[in-house]
This record gives sequence, C-alpha cells and structure tokens, in this order.
Amino acid sequence: MKMILMAVMLSCMVCTSHAEYEILVTDTGTNESCLYGINTQGYAAGFTMVNGQSMPWMITPELGQIILPALPAGSTQHGIGYGVDDNYNVGGSYGGYFNATSPFRINNGIGCVWKWNGSVFTPIEFGSRPTTIRSMNNGWFAGQQSPGDTGFTDNAYTYFGFGTGNPSFLNGVNALGDATGYGSPANTTMIPMFVKNNGSGYSVTYAPGPYNWNAYSSGTAINVHDEIVGVNATSGFYWNTSNNAVQFFGNVCYGISDSGTIVGNLNGHAHQWKKVNGIYVGTDLNTLISDTNLVLETAFGINASGRIVGRCFDKKQNAFHGFMLVPATPVGMSLRPDSPGYARLRWQSQANRDYSIRISTDLKHWVTYPGVYESTDSTANVLVPTDEAKLFLRVFDVTP
Repeated sequence: MKMILMAVMLSCMVCTSHAEYEILVTDTGTNESCLYGINTQGYAAGFTMVNGQSMPWMITPELGQIILPALPAGSTQHGIGYGVDDNYNVGGSYGGYFNATSPFRINNGIGCVWKWNGSVFTPIEFGSRPTTIRSMNNGWFAGQQSPGDTGFTDNAYTYFGFGTGNPSFLNGVNALGDATGYGSPANTTMIPMFVKNNGSGYSVTYAPGPYNWNAYSSGTAINVHDEIVGVNATSGFYWNTSNNAVQFFGNVCYGISDSGTIVGNLNGHAHQWKKVNGIYVGTDLNTLISDTNLVLETAFGINASGRIVGRCFDKKQNAFHGFMLVPATPVGMSLRPDSPGYARLRWQSQANRDYSIRISTDLKHWVTYPGVYESTDSTANVLVPTDEAKLFLRVFDVTP
C-alpha cells in the first residue's frame, strides 16, 4: 500500500508501505468506557460510566453516542451492551455489579435486548433466568442462563439449553445460528464448545485433544465459516471446526471476521492476526495508529469491513476508553498556494465518500486534522492555513 506525503515548502515526496487506521476514541473525558461488539454497518455496543454507574451504550455513524434506556421496571445498577446485530438491536445485561478485574466488567445481571424500532430503543428483559446476552447476529443471540446451563435464542426468543447440569456458556454466534463458548462434559474441565444449528436441532462438538484445555478454556467468537477463536489459560487459539486444526497464539483471541482476520490481546497490547501461508501472523495495532498518547490495550471485535473495536488507555486523561479503528486508504494529493495566508489541498476523490487529513512535523508523529470531509464529485479540496501547510500532510479514505 503506497502513501504519498507532500509539503509545500519542502518540495519533497516521501513514500511508505504499511497499512494504517483512523482511530475514533469514544467518551474522551475521565470516565471509563469500552466497546465490545460491532455490526456490518459499523454500529458498536459497550458501556460508558455515568455518575458512577456503567450504562449500556451504542455508537452509531448517524446518531453518534447513545445511552440505552433502563429496563421497564427501572434499575440504578450497572448495565452493559456486548453485541449488536445488523437490525441495530443490542444485547447485554442490566442490574449487575461492576467487576473492574474482568474484561467484560459486569457480573450477575439480567439478560436484556434493546430492540430498535426505527426511532427508539425498547429494553426487553429476557426471561427471569439469564445472566447475560454476550453476542447477537442476524436475529440470533447467545449467552448464559443461571445457574450454569447455557441459553441460546432465536428471533422468537426461544430458549435452548446446552450442558444442562454442567457449567457452560455461549460467547459468540454467527449469522447461521451456530455458536461457541465452553462446556464441561465431565463437570470438571471447561472445554471450548461448537454448537451447530442443524435446522431442526443442534449438535455439540468439543475442541479436540490432546491440548491441555483447562478451567479457563472457552471459545469467544465464531464466523460464518464456523472458524472459532478463544482462550486457553494464557494463550489464545484458532480452531477450524471443518478439519479440527488448532493454532495457538496471543494471550487471548476475542474476535474473528468472516474473512478470517482475528483480534485480541498480547502482552497488554491489542493485536490482529492474519494468515500468511496458512499460519497466523500477528501485528500490534499500536504500530498502525498515529496518536502516541493512546495505548490500544485489547481488541474485542471486528466486522466485515475491517473495523475493530476495543479498549484503550489514554495517557493524558489517565482513563480507559472505547475505541474504533477504521481502515484508512491513502489517496494521491497535491498542495498549491491559494489566497493570502492559505494553501489549497486537492485530492482525487469519489462522490459520497469520506476523507480524513493528517498532519506531521517529523514524519513520525501524525495528528488527525479536525473533521471528516465528504466528497461530492471526482475532486475534493480544502483550504489549509499557510502555517499548517508547511507541515507534512496526507489524505486517507475512511469511508465505512
């Protein structure tokens, strides 16, 4: 991938060749926030802290940041959104307690779906037994039923139990209604579990041996090809259910796209892994952003267009925030003198696409220019103050 950087006062051109992302940081005050799930259109779900309480939360391209309403009976306890489907419905829990040591933060809540009717979200408590809904996809959603058997639901909110009598949990569901999580067939060791929707019923397959699956083993996400990722103690894993091949990498793998890109955590940094000659190779996502004040800690989800959501640490605010990474494609550009005090930045564009500008003084540290620019024809242009035109500039296509 080729990037062209031009400076009006330096008459030089510099080229590099690595992929980059535009980073969107949510709720940038001192309150904690996080994003867990993202749908095809780029809508993301998570939580933000309000007056000491975690509130279920959604980020949308059109409506911005939305705090989801409490359950009909009302609740002053903590809530969270974990997953969002392509109909904009959010799944999570409400009325639990906040656990700062858990990556998913909320324990012992009541499962809830926030249904979108085109204008408002309506919270629906899912029965009396669920503790959480962890994933949503194409009308399917999955989670855990208290005290230990697994809940699995369809569009009619039908409950299916797996591993009844033994500890089990479903964390991820794909568009076909197939799911993953963990089961405990011997009521002792937790083993990653694949639940296959056969149309008229379900079959359960456990991850193969001789791997040392232990009390912390679980599938966390599944794509449309029934490829599963998860965690085994302190190691992440990839499980291809079609041939039972397993690879281990990272500390934990949380998300996988339908194209097979995996996201998670390694040594306190958010990572992504892509296949190279059949083997997954990792990249620290912090090397692909320009803001050095942020540390991307964990990546929880990825959608079909490559948008990634998770949690980052803001060194200036000394706080954790949700983040969304948007793949940024560099475009050719030019910079010419214009009216007194300004230069004209031009680039090749397409109608109805969004573009972002970045500025640097040293070609190492890049800052995003305020605003996103929507193009209406084949050429876009922006006036840049002369003082800023002396800096290095580059333009990226950040269209969802």
